[in-house]
Amino acid sequence: MLKQQKKQWLTTRSLTGVGNKQILDIYVPLGLVERQKLERPNPNNPAEKGSEFYQEKVTPIENEVFFEQVIQQGKTIKSQGGRIAIIGEPGVGKTTLLQKVAFEILNSGGLPIWIDLADWQNSKTLEEYLLENWLKAALPIIKKISPTAVSSIRKIPEELQENFVEQFEDSKIWLLLDGVDEMAGTFRNPLTILAQEIKKGWVNEGKIILSCRLNIWDVEKNAIVNDFDVYRNLDFSYPEQVKKFILEKWFAEPSNLGQKLWEELEKSSDRIKDLIKNPLRLTLLCRTWEIRQGKLPDNKAGIYQRLVKAHYFWKDEKQDFLLSPKEQK
Repeated sequence: MLKQQKKQWLTTRSLTGVGNKQILDIYVPLGLVERQKLERPNPNNPAEKGSEFYQEKVTPIENEVFFEQVIQQGKTIKSQGGRIAIIGEPGVGKTTLLQKVAFEILNSGGLPIWIDLADWQNSKTLEEYLLENWLKAALPIIKKISPTAVSSIRKIPEELQENFVEQFEDSKIWLLLDGVDEMAGTFRNPLTILAQEIKKGWVNEGKIILSCRLNIWDVEKNAIVNDFDVYRNLDFSYPEQVKKFILEKWFAEPSNLGQKLWEELEKSSDRIKDLIKNPLRLTLLCRTWEIRQGKLPDNKAGIYQRLVKAHYFWKDEKQDFLLSPKEQK
């Protein structure tokens, strides 16, 4: 099902037109920090130190340690690996990490079920969605029948439903819930809704890993935070991880494009070096560099302007998409 849902592909694939790069091809382990509850400030502290209460106190954790101790061994303070939240800014690689986690679970003998939360609507409970949507979508694989034959099946066989529920009750299932923030357009309090759903019935027996943008998490975290061990994605480090991504991952094929991009970056401003620590922006920069090199921008707007130009340049190869400069503007 992971392959059918194309969860081995880059999440930027549709945006950048990259058809042959998979997660494992370009994955560079990002640093993670474990979020911990802040202690109450000392009332005897001077006023100028009052802001220290609001600073995030973190414990760094290596990617490999996260997979081994948190995912495989369940060594976490609150949930023993059963409830994990991956949070972070937009474009920092939350979904990419979750995809990597999915295959780590699979390779360790677990059963990962991926749900894009943007596709789940609260007209159905999470239990109903799993049985009526996910399980039905999996029927062609389970029963080895064609997808067209599934449309004639009105009800999932009882035996299959019972077996599915048993996997939850035996704690073999990992629910990977991607994009809590994607629910915000439909639900006013997405984390509150989700917290209620994952505590119902047999869903509560499964292990759960969710991803969420930082702003949504910080506004609503009280609805769910006591049950979850929370990890925040860090950006790439510069120069080590940025250089590795460019020269060893994105431009791994024999070419001088990667070396030229790296040389240009080294000559660029500190501002652009800081901006492209964000994995999404670095991916877009690499993709646009492939299409048309040129001078590097010096701000965030410039990065996205490069993408716009490269996007039309790439799309115009298909005549049905061809737009005049006026229409593009």
